[in-house]
Amino acid sequence: MATSTSNQITSARLKLSLVGGAAGLLTEMILHPVDTIGTRMKANHMEFQSFRSVVRQIQSVEGITGFYKGFGATCMGSFLSYTSYFIIYERTKKFLHK
Repeated sequence: MATSTSNQITSARLKLSLVGGAAGLLTEMILHPVDTIGTRMKANHMEFQSFRSVVRQIQSVEGITGFYKGFGATCMGSFLSYTSYFIIYERTKKFLHK
């Protein structure tokens, strides 16, 4: 009986970890292009006059992949941090409710 309950808890934690990581990846997929544009604007503040001009320049020179440079490294960090956040949040919530 205890082993079954232990397996269920482990399974629930694994699912929670994966859901947290997936949430982080989805967030990065949506926001990474905006972050890339903002970074380019800050790095080349004299070259670009507007958000739209940065988008046009990236699109014309690098194509759609230009908006996702560095995406792999960002996803790894995001997956790990969101996974950790969800696990710590759930454990803290259970601890405080005891």
